[in-house]
Amino acid sequence: METAFVQTTVDASAAVVPPAVVPSAAVAPSLLGRERSILEFNRRVLAQAQRADVPLLERLRYITIVSSNLDGFFEVRFADFAERDAPQREWVARFFESQVRPLLVPIGLDPAHPFPQVANKSLNFIVQLDGRDAFGRRNAIAIVKVPRVLPRVIRLPDALTGGRQGFVLLSSVIRAHLGSLFGGRTVVAFSQFRVTRDSELEVDDEEVTNLRQALRSGLTTRHFGKAIRLEVVTSCPPPLSAFLLQQFGLGEAARRGKEVTVVVELKARFDEEANINWAERLEAVGAQVVYGIVGLKTHAKLLLITRREGAGRSTAVLRRYAHLSTGNYNARIVVKCNALTDPTPIQALVRASQAGARIDLVVRGACMLAPGVQGTTANVRVRSIVGRFLEHSRVLSSPARRAQQTARALDRSFRSVDALAPDGSVAGLLDAARWHDSRVAVLVVGHQPTLGLVAAQLVGGLDPAATLPWRIKKGGVWWLRTRGNGDGGPPLTVLAVRSPDLL
Repeated sequence: METAFVQTTVDASAAVVPPAVVPSAAVAPSLLGRERSILEFNRRVLAQAQRADVPLLERLRYITIVSSNLDGFFEVRFADFAERDAPQREWVARFFESQVRPLLVPIGLDPAHPFPQVANKSLNFIVQLDGRDAFGRRNAIAIVKVPRVLPRVIRLPDALTGGRQGFVLLSSVIRAHLGSLFGGRTVVAFSQFRVTRDSELEVDDEEVTNLRQALRSGLTTRHFGKAIRLEVVTSCPPPLSAFLLQQFGLGEAARRGKEVTVVVELKARFDEEANINWAERLEAVGAQVVYGIVGLKTHAKLLLITRREGAGRSTAVLRRYAHLSTGNYNARIVVKCNALTDPTPIQALVRASQAGARIDLVVRGACMLAPGVQGTTANVRVRSIVGRFLEHSRVLSSPARRAQQTARALDRSFRSVDALAPDGSVAGLLDAARWHDSRVAVLVVGHQPTLGLVAAQLVGGLDPAATLPWRIKKGGVWWLRTRGNGDGGPPLTVLAVRSPDLL
């Protein structure tokens, strides 16, 4: 057995107290701070790892002891020290809300949200949750990735530290406010974790034809090489650490870029294969890809960029740039509204016209935008539809749950009508829609066979009591129009028939 001795220098007068000198009971001894004492102890342990006469494996053991001790120190002691008083806690809370929270994207794991890409030695949190999220899901595990752009050590203002230098760890800040990232849910357990990945650049000299390109490719995949080590805090619950070990059994290839989260709708009709390819390509460059929300379909183009702007950390601000579009991208804008009198959207439409976009406006009431003016609104066309009955179009829905879900997806108000229930009649449907006297458009969300019988009667002139219903596929749309004439018969026009495959 080897015994290590550490040589230190102390004041001899302080090392031995003469028998005649007895400290007064009224004078409290001067003690070193607990945090400083812990750091000094770890400094002495680390000194053993620097001794050449200590066997190599034992030196490594000293290093691991110091690493584990310092993890515990910063997780508990340092956090308590940095956030001890109320003014410091208030400043940290404001810092979290303004500088940290906007950059955090919690990922609740479910079939549409797989385990995210985790970069080499990046800071992450795994969180176990109770309760349901805003969509009613019980996804019990969530991952919070901490972007590298955030500083790992944050300096507190001098005014809060009595003129001394005070710091707080980013991990402590996030941990103290972790619950606020999951509104309406309870954080049951959590742990910080990080993954060390194989970062060796391997280039086959015999196979490579362009060394520079080969090295560049290797550099882009270095941060997402094969996982070789998983680190969690000592307080990590065993189920969470076991879950993490399962996730990092396989290595994934990706290259580092910005912190990017992408929502890809895999259920887009006829675009499933293309969207899967897009998801794989995005994951291959380090993006975190999620697949919408289970049970709902995503159909929008949304871009949100959060950018830190400013020369220094003290003056930097987080600025957001957003773009939102529904449907397919094109250079045409169609707006339907009751009135257009707000200067802000008017100016935006003018800028869009000047940029070359074709703009069609349907404005029922007042419109302050003059169309067709060269240099400003040359690409703007305004139409005003005024009739005897200024009624809004109506949406009628069956009281059945699935029908009402379809009606809600239209993003318009609708009325539930019992006559449109699955057991409804043709006459009841036509009466509810006021087919013979309505002067407004009516959208009916109903069921087979009633809809098929209505089509057979209106389009084919057949008796619904003596014929089979025409086939209307689930999700299909029939657009019919009737107008009265002097002969008394309302001529019928079939404007469109769309199968669900074309929607």
